[in-house]
Amino acid sequence: MANFFSSGQVCTNGTRVFVPAKCKAAFEQKILARVERIRAGDVFDPQTNFGPLVSFPHRDNVLRYIAKGKEEGARVLCGGDVLKGDGFDNGAWVAPTVFTDCSDDMTIVREEIFGPVMSILTYESEDEVIRRANDTDYGLAAGIVTADLNRAHRVIHQLEAGICWINTWGESPAEMPVGGYKHSGIGRENGVMTLQSYTQEVYLQFDYIIIGAGSAGNVLATRLTEDPNTSVLLLEAGGPDYRFDFRTQMPAALAFPLQGKRYNWAYETEPEPFMNNRRMECGRGKGLGGSSLINGMCYIRGNALDLDNWAQEPGLENWSYLDCLPYYRKAETRDMGENDYHGGDGPVSVTTSKPGVNPLFEAMIEAGVQAGYPRTDDLNGYQQEGFGPMDRTVTPQGRRASTARGYLDQAKSRPNLTIRTHAMTDHIIFDGKRAVGVEWLEGDSTIPTRATANKEVLLCAGAIASPQILQRSGVGNAELLAEFDIPLVHELPGVGENLQDHLEMYLQYECKEPVSLYPALQWWNQPKIGAEWLFGGTGVGASNHFEAGGFIRSREEFAWPNIQYHFLPVAINYNGSNAVKEHGFQCHVGSMRSPSRGHVRIKSRDPHQHPAILFNYMSHEQDWQEFRDAIRITREIMHQPALDQYRGREISPGVECQTDEQLDEFVRNHAETAFHPCGTCKMGYDEMSVVDGEGRVHGLEGLRVVDASIMPQIITGNLNATTIMIGEKIADMIRGQEALPRSTAGYFVANGMPVRAKK
Repeated sequence: MANFFSSGQVCTNGTRVFVPAKCKAAFEQKILARVERIRAGDVFDPQTNFGPLVSFPHRDNVLRYIAKGKEEGARVLCGGDVLKGDGFDNGAWVAPTVFTDCSDDMTIVREEIFGPVMSILTYESEDEVIRRANDTDYGLAAGIVTADLNRAHRVIHQLEAGICWINTWGESPAEMPVGGYKHSGIGRENGVMTLQSYTQEVYLQFDYIIIGAGSAGNVLATRLTEDPNTSVLLLEAGGPDYRFDFRTQMPAALAFPLQGKRYNWAYETEPEPFMNNRRMECGRGKGLGGSSLINGMCYIRGNALDLDNWAQEPGLENWSYLDCLPYYRKAETRDMGENDYHGGDGPVSVTTSKPGVNPLFEAMIEAGVQAGYPRTDDLNGYQQEGFGPMDRTVTPQGRRASTARGYLDQAKSRPNLTIRTHAMTDHIIFDGKRAVGVEWLEGDSTIPTRATANKEVLLCAGAIASPQILQRSGVGNAELLAEFDIPLVHELPGVGENLQDHLEMYLQYECKEPVSLYPALQWWNQPKIGAEWLFGGTGVGASNHFEAGGFIRSREEFAWPNIQYHFLPVAINYNGSNAVKEHGFQCHVGSMRSPSRGHVRIKSRDPHQHPAILFNYMSHEQDWQEFRDAIRITREIMHQPALDQYRGREISPGVECQTDEQLDEFVRNHAETAFHPCGTCKMGYDEMSVVDGEGRVHGLEGLRVVDASIMPQIITGNLNATTIMIGEKIADMIRGQEALPRSTAGYFVANGMPVRAKK
């Protein structure tokens, strides 16, 4: 009955054995006698009949089951540990293990272990044992031992199993295309899923494991696998980026992914104390492409002085704007051609707004100039400050240019890149202070899969998920980890702290002329819009409609812009809710570098549970002053002559909202996130820093964080472009390549200039 096969590559069909209660003692003695006859050693030695498992991760998985059996009260009859002795030091050995005094609810009884482990259970009647044998999620194989062949055939026809043996046993290699019931490995897709779930662990060793296929993770996966001798595993908790799903591929449909949970993690904050205790939205991308799969597609790099400010910290000197500009250019192909600021052959397609698309765009830019602010032809070029056309991550064919499309499309067919979707990372595996692998859950499975990293684990899960994964892995604030009985690997109090975001308001106006996008919201117009986009890549569907914007300084005390504008020729919330039922337009306006700081902290060890997120929005007086200024300046811009023929009544906040107190209350009730969280694993060298200037986690080896969480301070603008740049720059560091030559391009610095020209 005890079938301990000679290799871990086959299932032990004796995982659980039911014996008559009256025979239990005698059966245990026979099992022990059989174990004594086992000869362990080289599987190619004809004198041995027991070998090691296929890999150390496989061994560790079996040992976890053994530990669980002990914890749940099963008695170890023999084995219960690694196999010890001369010759067993270097292999993935597990001693033949037999548990007795088991119950049906124990993990070792209910799961397929795929290792040399047997559990003995007793029964009183035939009907009872059939019922209990069938009460399982698995049904791979069964063996009947009895002198009554009629009884044997009667029983096996009532067992839910793919294979049944009578008075014998058989080995069943996992690749063998035989039957199986329920969730048994061999029964799933003729063994393919078995190979993936179990025997493939012999292959689950890579040079690099990347956690998160988002804006930075896809960059790393693509650049690292340019070397055919480098193997990479890319883990993504979401699914594929389905190219025929208009919700993620049509630029004009940008609100749709935020309305569900297929592509959006749909996080929610804790009650925000300075926002009337509102629980606020915190959408993040789920699927290949990460947040570049669901963002607004605005391609804004930030201000040159943002990066120069990062570089002022000792150790971060090579993060200045001129050091980073070559990596922005490397990532980009701009439709207007390359120059000192833009690339011409990078993976990300960038489209610039053209005159004549909608008169409201040009009127908005002109109104900003009439209000005394500069005009700029390129918000990502020499001068960010001012009003001008907005660059967008949209392809010439009118499709969203996510990093899955731009980067992974060129890399996913490489034999040295393995991509696993629906792979929820549980934790990073450490050997002492060195990261050596990752453990994750696939789909709805509760059984973890693990892989080892020969060189490094690269954490690219974003500003919300990256600190969670570190905390679950034993890296973070010691008190927080102790609260959830997580063994401390390394204390870093800054993990999950320093959370920053952009908050914004929508100032909405009635449009007196029928030139807004309001008709596009009517269902009867949408089939035509969809057809134009699907078959021609043109029309309303081919733009995100954030085609004009700007950056200004609200006061002279700011050395570079502190207020951002996005202009939209329709009155609607970013997530598609609360659309105004008339022609309208709006400005999205918000502050750029709020001093408010929040945190991300796990609530349990469960990777599926969302963390506690608190931004502490509007917790400083500077926040309130900037938003009051922003609303008043926006109203002034909206009342310039360029908008006279279009501007109707103010819909929101409404002309009655004028005093500081009224404006503040409106902000508390209506300001929303711009979906730009960052800073929770910040780069630097102070006591709250998490990574160094190359993304390496302080105090640990073989582990980097590469995503928006490492930004020391939030930038002046949308985060996607800079997150991609971070991935490009650190990819060269990982590969040991020389940094791209520092740019010599000039850039605008206000140097005390007035914030706007006098009229």
